[in-house]
Amino acid sequence: LGGIADDQPWPQGGEHCRLWRPLLGLSRATLERCAVALKLSFVQDPSNTDEAMTRNAVRQQVMPALDRALPDWRSGFLRSRTLLDEANDRLQEQTRADLLQCQLTDRQHLNAIALANLTDARRRAVWRAWFDDLKLRMPSMRRLDAIDRSLAMSASGEALHEGWSFRRWRDMIVASPAASVNEDIDPPIDPGDVKLVWSGEPSLSIEEWCGSLVFDLDKGSEQHAGVDPEWLCGQCLLVTAQRSAARLRIAPLARSRSLKGLYQSASIPPWVRPTLPLVFAGVELVYAAGLGMNYTVNQKVPGGLVLNWCPGKSGP
Repeated sequence: LGGIADDQPWPQGGEHCRLWRPLLGLSRATLERCAVALKLSFVQDPSNTDEAMTRNAVRQQVMPALDRALPDWRSGFLRSRTLLDEANDRLQEQTRADLLQCQLTDRQHLNAIALANLTDARRRAVWRAWFDDLKLRMPSMRRLDAIDRSLAMSASGEALHEGWSFRRWRDMIVASPAASVNEDIDPPIDPGDVKLVWSGEPSLSIEEWCGSLVFDLDKGSEQHAGVDPEWLCGQCLLVTAQRSAARLRIAPLARSRSLKGLYQSASIPPWVRPTLPLVFAGVELVYAAGLGMNYTVNQKVPGGLVLNWCPGKSGP
């Protein structure tokens, strides 16, 4: 109905354009008579008389025949258009409500279970509304059905559309720009190990990981999670992706757990984890991006310093 109801007399257009056509309901003959009576000049488009074009053939041949056979067909058509517009408005309201029901923390996450529970037509409408929110072009019906089958109707799957990656993980469908269009913030697949020494700077840019390690001297005392800054200054820090045997305590009374288990509990998808660096001081895991500080280290060398990871293009 969206395509049928597209030709409306009310204001429409983009953010910086509004189009108002209040005379849309009047026939061409009526407008021409008024223009002549009021001595208004107007422009005739030469292409409007070319009956090789379908729209002109309809105007010149089909519509006059309808006028002779069904004199009131135009008013009936306009009533039908009004009903179609109302039906389209109701569908749009339903679709927005369905999308809000399916969206999770932000517009890039959908609840796959809620989406799968909708009827086929409502599910396709939600996909189109979501793509529209993400400023993506609409896929063909066949492509949309393939995306729906691989993500909403399957336990796992992945699809690419318009430079975006859509992945199913657990009960979520996650949308993210593909690495090819997100080079400024996506670290390489294997950034490698980076050794550094902290000398009191507010942050250290790490080009290999396309981000910065931030050192906050105030949060640690409030959260009781910080480490002694003097101790950290004397350490050779290692920023790495190696997670084989690393364990972390995320709270004072918590037991240490494997990083895999903590990432799963934090609902961090597997494809995101390699982009989150670990910071070691010697053999001690001090900080894990996406999870936080290690309370095991905090209890050994307590202090007010907390680390945070800030992804984004590093360097000048």
